[in-house]
Amino acid sequence: MECENSSGAHVVCHGAHNGGGIGQKLQDEAPYGCIEALPAGEVAQVGSKECHVTQPSCRHPRGGLGDCSGVPLDAHYFTSWPDQASDQHGDITNAGADVEHALPGAYARVTEQPFRERLDQRGLACQALVLTIRGTEEVRRLQIRHGFRSRRKIPPLIGGYSMSKVVRVHEHGGPEVLRIEELEVSRPGPGEVRVRMEAIGLNRSEAAFRAGLYPVKPKLPTPIGYEASGIIEALGDGVQGFAVGDRVCVLPTFRLGEYGVYAEKAVVPARSILPAPRNLTPIEAASIWMQYLTALAIIEVAHATLGDYVIIRAASSSVGLAAIQLANWAGAVPIAATRRGTKSRALLELGAKHVIATEESDLVAEVMKITGNKGARIVFDPVGGPYVDTLAQAMAQDGVLFIYGGLSGQPTMHPHWQAAFKNLSIRGWVASTIWNYPDRFARAQDLILRGLADGHLKPVIAKTFPLKDIVEAHRYLESNQQVGKVIVTV
Repeated sequence: MECENSSGAHVVCHGAHNGGGIGQKLQDEAPYGCIEALPAGEVAQVGSKECHVTQPSCRHPRGGLGDCSGVPLDAHYFTSWPDQASDQHGDITNAGADVEHALPGAYARVTEQPFRERLDQRGLACQALVLTIRGTEEVRRLQIRHGFRSRRKIPPLIGGYSMSKVVRVHEHGGPEVLRIEELEVSRPGPGEVRVRMEAIGLNRSEAAFRAGLYPVKPKLPTPIGYEASGIIEALGDGVQGFAVGDRVCVLPTFRLGEYGVYAEKAVVPARSILPAPRNLTPIEAASIWMQYLTALAIIEVAHATLGDYVIIRAASSSVGLAAIQLANWAGAVPIAATRRGTKSRALLELGAKHVIATEESDLVAEVMKITGNKGARIVFDPVGGPYVDTLAQAMAQDGVLFIYGGLSGQPTMHPHWQAAFKNLSIRGWVASTIWNYPDRFARAQDLILRGLADGHLKPVIAKTFPLKDIVEAHRYLESNQQVGKVIVTV
């Protein structure tokens, strides 16, 4: 039924009002003012009953719903205590326990920031005590004005929260475990920025992370994703060189699960953003850094140059195509290795000088034919597994074999005799080998941006999906159908 309380707020109530349901002690200690801002359209719990809020409302200390429409609707505000509260009521050590009893997962903490200025600007009496709900399965945080102490401590809450659709993983598994949730995204802390995403670049490492097969094991539920483009909408303390409204790229320079860009909005470290190149679309800007920083191994370490032959396995991936472009720019000869010949034409059109379908032909014989029996000096392989021995057989004397992934899911054995007789260098590689070293990272940025500006480098987009289709996007990512980068648009 629709009902109206003493303050004139209209709600649709299923049952009678019988208490605020946030813990009797907190109700007793908060004798006046707003308890909770309730946006229109929400289902509000009033005691054991549910009410559908038809206009912005405010829960009062004794359980009624009143008008508090000026309160920002992206947070829940509680009334302040009188200034003498701490003297009058003493040390309320059970405050946190009472909140936990009423709202499982809540925490209480003293703060010196009463939020008075922010709320007074809106002409409200409500101030000082704030509850922010970060989703039904996230920890609720309660911030109490000075004078009260909790047995648990959490980082202080600063305000500036914003609602966002966020993709999280609650259990390991296939693409179907990716769950879209409506969560509050916090104001960025020191050294952080909040970015409104425009496009998200998908990476195979994220699929492995989702499936529980990545070296870094997340604490579930976990955010996911670490490459994107977007627009800065908030800056944390100490962030310099950027402004609200700047278009940026988010680089994968943090650990998966530490932050997550599969979202409409996300907080990321300021050290992980760079200005988006002006000559690229948001979709292209979301695709560039992981692929080119990874593929730079053939330039930065192997020093690919004129006359070199470079075998690029999984050549139709975004990193494979980046390696083809870099090899061509260096004057080397890229040999694309792909499982079947269905992608041969596309790979040749995208710059491969030769294509070998490894399930349909003899890679070693083909490479020796192409190179005049010299073999390839550089091999760039994200797959690993037993086939590494075949790759070693196709290599030239003093060659360099990079293994930068384990897509095969099988053990990778060291090709001892091939390595010994040819004096091969067989090494791992990850892109952090570049960004963990400032001089090398600066050099790589300059090279990539110059290549993009001059046309030597051009990101290839295989397919785009809207954020709501993130599950299908991951299925496509793991299907191996793509030629180029898979992008999710926001």
